[in-house]
Amino acid sequence: MASLLLISILAVEITPHSPSVSPFRQPQIAARASFVGVTFGSANAIYFAASRNFGETFQNPVVVSDKAGVLSLGRHRGPRIAITPKAIVISAIAGPQGRGRDGDVLVWHSTNHGATWSEPSRVNGVPGSAREGLHSMAAGPDGTIYAAWLDLRSKGTRIYGSDSKNDGKTWSNNELLYASPEGSVCECCHPTVSIGEKGEPYVMFRNWFEGNRDMYVVSVRDKKVTKLGTGAWPLNACPMDGGGLSNNEGKLYAAWRRDTNVFWNELGKPEVDLGKGKDPAMVATSTGPMVIWNAPEGLRTKGRVLDPGGSYASVTASGIAVYATWESAKGIRVEKLQ
Repeated sequence: MASLLLISILAVEITPHSPSVSPFRQPQIAARASFVGVTFGSANAIYFAASRNFGETFQNPVVVSDKAGVLSLGRHRGPRIAITPKAIVISAIAGPQGRGRDGDVLVWHSTNHGATWSEPSRVNGVPGSAREGLHSMAAGPDGTIYAAWLDLRSKGTRIYGSDSKNDGKTWSNNELLYASPEGSVCECCHPTVSIGEKGEPYVMFRNWFEGNRDMYVVSVRDKKVTKLGTGAWPLNACPMDGGGLSNNEGKLYAAWRRDTNVFWNELGKPEVDLGKGKDPAMVATSTGPMVIWNAPEGLRTKGRVLDPGGSYASVTASGIAVYATWESAKGIRVEKLQ
């Protein structure tokens, strides 16, 4: 089994320009070659910041949208980002009322490196069905984008998905990826999308089955569902913790929380217990996978505490370069870790 990566060589803080601006929250990161993009929310506004020099410096954040309605934000709710060969694509869930009363998966795209942004397209075919506010989005090698979300169009929470082959301008008919035989998946743990090198999407989610809140992965192409790990978490509540999923060289890796600990594995191989913690994020590269999680001593990766007060990490890779972002005491922190 591959070993975990560690090393930090660069750090940048992205902070509000004025005390009147609400705190920056829930960052997500994506990278392609030397270009690194970060998106995050602030009140009901969605922001984007770009680096064109491998994360060494970032341009001032620009507003993607502040007119989408009430933005779902906090506890893994917030915008997501993908970079295709032709565009930067950002998604978020928002609605006129928000806060669980309504909400749609909305997508914006930019073809000029984030300087200006399109009007949004709606992904979920049934208006308001994404009102739980939790979703994920990723881009494949050919630029195809896949999005998945917790859907409430019928009784119980289900996992739905859709793809776009034109940088988020239009989306395919929604497909039901998984419905629990007991009526609902875990109601407020975010899904995670990862796309393999041959364009095959996978979606990780927390199920609710036989009284347990365990993590599963569903293959979008054949709908095969695989449980992660060997243990079970009996729980009559939602931990609001969805984990991380990443493809590399034909192998699928996952990181997740079960009870008080964080685990990771390559699918089909034994799980590895990383110790106490929650809120893991993961990326896999040719030199090994990296997991970042919140431990009792702070936000950490193997062998190092990244930020004693950090939380809600997102991690990505471009080649062998690994970049992470998270909420810090000052705002949004971005580090180049490899």
